[in-house]
Amino acid sequence: MAAGGNFDVTRAIDDGNFGRLQKITYVLAALAIIVDGFDGQMIGFAIPLIMKEWGVTRAAFSIAVASGLAGMAFGSLSAGVLADKFGRKPVLITSIFLFGISTMLIGQAGDVTTIAIIRFFAGLGIGAALPAATTLTAEYIPLRFRTMAVTTAIVCYPAGGMLAGLAAAQILPVHGWRSFFFFGGAVAVAYAAFLLLTLRESPKFLARQASRW
Repeated sequence: MAAGGNFDVTRAIDDGNFGRLQKITYVLAALAIIVDGFDGQMIGFAIPLIMKEWGVTRAAFSIAVASGLAGMAFGSLSAGVLADKFGRKPVLITSIFLFGISTMLIGQAGDVTTIAIIRFFAGLGIGAALPAATTLTAEYIPLRFRTMAVTTAIVCYPAGGMLAGLAAAQILPVHGWRSFFFFGGAVAVAYAAFLLLTLRESPKFLARQASRW
């Protein structure tokens, strides 16, 4: 208890135990980052098949790759501001919904320009998900475990890319690139819906919202 009888949320978490709720939240955030990395790397595996089907060069996809990176930059920059205003949970879930739906739409695209436009919006979600998930992790984990927890959560992003490569090897030769994007997007949307039901908001964020004490 802080001076005046107020409960110090930060101190309670920093000095407390690594409890069941915190472990569940850490796993949920890590899985969100894996899904983020999965969808973020899908385009790289699909480009060769799209090039072959449409008869275009790799250079034609430069704008699609660049627009995705631009979206990720804007998403990363805006995630902190939005998370401070609306909460870590809604920003994380919205970002996963955004890149999940956008990834599914890429599977319906008919030209490179359309892919580039959709990829920008996918990038917004992909860029926002990582900082939202790592912030949620950092705010739930006791101080003595925090560095390791955040580090291992971030490592989940390349792990998601690795899983995208494994999935590409199974899906692309048999079902094609459109099914590949539909699968990746559907997984993200389903996981966002799951988080909506299971993920809890950051106690540190709630402590700053008098109406939610």
